[in-house]
Amino acid sequence: RIPCTHASHGEIPILPVDLNRPGQTQQRNSNQAIHAGGQDPFGTGERRGLSRLARPVRVVAKRAIGFKEQLAPRQRVIVGARLKRLNLRDGSQRATVADPLRQPLSLLATAKAPIGSLLDKGRVAMLRQSLVKRSIDEIWQRPDITTLQHLRDAKFSAHMIERFFRPLFGGIFLESELSTSSRMFEFVMRMLADGDNAIPAAGMQTIPNQLAARLPAGTIRLGARVGAVGDHAVTLLDLGIIEAKTIVIATESSQAAKLLGDELSDPGSVPVSCVYFAADEPPIDRPFIVLNGDGASGGPVNNLCVPSLVSKAYAPNGRHLISASVLGTHCAPDNVSLETAVTAQLTSWFGSQVAKWDHLRTYHVPNAQPRQTPPALSEIERSVRIRPDVYVCGDHRDQASIQGALTSGRRAAEAVLADT
Repeated sequence: RIPCTHASHGEIPILPVDLNRPGQTQQRNSNQAIHAGGQDPFGTGERRGLSRLARPVRVVAKRAIGFKEQLAPRQRVIVGARLKRLNLRDGSQRATVADPLRQPLSLLATAKAPIGSLLDKGRVAMLRQSLVKRSIDEIWQRPDITTLQHLRDAKFSAHMIERFFRPLFGGIFLESELSTSSRMFEFVMRMLADGDNAIPAAGMQTIPNQLAARLPAGTIRLGARVGAVGDHAVTLLDLGIIEAKTIVIATESSQAAKLLGDELSDPGSVPVSCVYFAADEPPIDRPFIVLNGDGASGGPVNNLCVPSLVSKAYAPNGRHLISASVLGTHCAPDNVSLETAVTAQLTSWFGSQVAKWDHLRTYHVPNAQPRQTPPALSEIERSVRIRPDVYVCGDHRDQASIQGALTSGRRAAEAVLADT
């Protein structure tokens, strides 16, 4: 299916979690439809959310969002990759790599898969086991080097790094150089071993909607851009000044740094572009995240998924939502040229069916998540106190994830309560 002797793409399953029914995954309902609206393709809130590979649910996120991880046995996630190539010795076009501890029947296929060597696969198993035995606190105290250097020091082959680790963790870190801290790499590896990958059944917008629903009516004012933050006052562009006893700045790091000036350093951000398509038929038959195993030579798309295979709420009846993510090195302000390159790459993956897809929208997200190049995580929990009665939160104060954002928000709230 891919006309190139070295082309490959891996696949990682993802699951729906119904945030309106704590503790349950969503049951598929063929009569469900989603109303298009907002600024996302099918009204599901999928702008930044699907640009990152789905990550395991963590403790603070589960507590704040209001659901527990109770997944049916047949839906347990297997972290791995599926390669599709045209020159395997047996003439097949598919080889699978999976976590044999989660799917024992995959052991033989994983051992025979042409991705890395048997020694590489043994090293993955040893790395997994060593991280499972460590506490999260111990992981955050480990040496802080780049992920790429960490993999090289662990003696993984260049083939294993390029075909497996780079597309997988490039999709998680939103950067293909693997310059992100090895502490974050080990943390994510530990979470992948411990937990399951999931997305909200009704879209990423469900998360802020649920949090906002707990606030009194009229608390949130939308469309009001902040121009300056002073002592006990916030200046809104064209809307005057709002006085406040306490101010909490909850934005991406670049905006927080603009508002606070020398009081806050900006670690920088990594960008991502998300290209959305609609189709009558999905290009894959199961809810996987598909990885580009060819790197830059294979095209701009790093990973692709079909959220409507996870939850039918992501698209109208009879249609499927396809999400392709392009990392910063390929992001282009010219949507036409980017979409052309994306379409050409996906055609090489899935054939002529791509010509029948409808392009919905392309989003460029310049501040998709904070950059985490060492020594960014030398201090895991950075201070949320700026000055008396001014606080800041966001994943740039913790580690880049929903978990990190929520953790920093909780720490900011606790600091406000402690200081008042």
